[in-house]
Amino acid sequence: MRSSPFSDLLPLFGGARFLWRHPLQTLSLALLTVLLSSLGPVLQIWVPLSDDPLVSMTLALVVMIPLELYFMPRFILALDAEALDHPQNPRDTWKATFEVRWLASSAAKALLYLSVGAAATFWFFPGLILLAIFGWTPWRVLLRGESLKVAAKASASLMARHWPRVLLLFSVILGTYLSALLSALWFQTRFVPDPVTPWIRLTHPAVWAIDFGGGLLNLWLSATCLALYHRLEFLNLVPNPPAAA
Repeated sequence: MRSSPFSDLLPLFGGARFLWRHPLQTLSLALLTVLLSSLGPVLQIWVPLSDDPLVSMTLALVVMIPLELYFMPRFILALDAEALDHPQNPRDTWKATFEVRWLASSAAKALLYLSVGAAATFWFFPGLILLAIFGWTPWRVLLRGESLKVAAKASASLMARHWPRVLLLFSVILGTYLSALLSALWFQTRFVPDPVTPWIRLTHPAVWAIDFGGGLLNLWLSATCLALYHRLEFLNLVPNPPAAA
């Protein structure tokens, strides 16, 4: 019997529980997001660089590389070890496991994003399909220590079997993300002076609040993806999961 749609949405709450159990780490990573976000305006002011929106957007992506490729994967691996104590990620040795795997996981993530970006330049949907099929590849490299080839095949297999439940959950996540984005734009329009110069982005408390909220949202999204991955990994071992699974 197929699991219910409500049970397919349980990772939304699972991601929140992950963060709730680790308030200090969650707060630290959100504050790190604020700190890293300030580096872009610093460069624009003191190098100096153009305050063109494209330059600002590029810098905003570049300064987040340490968070996305090191600090966030480290947090996710620790959560996985704590939750499952999986043979491929034992609870007692997760720090050593991370140091062995994080470069390979970062390379897998970079390759995935470059491939998706290249496909999306021709047409949006091929990039989206590529992301859907191979999106779990960096996760499997990080969490289970698989090679890139094995992880890519496993990701495709997971999505071939469970794509309806993934699509349902990510539809809700997308709606949440868009709502948060609209709320941030409203907040910025109301509380941040216009035009939003690099100096304002560096010094205005309302901008810090937006960056902090974005950091929390990013953490919740990552933790929710981990909870979803755990669910898919479990269901992949069960040929016919019960309705309450």
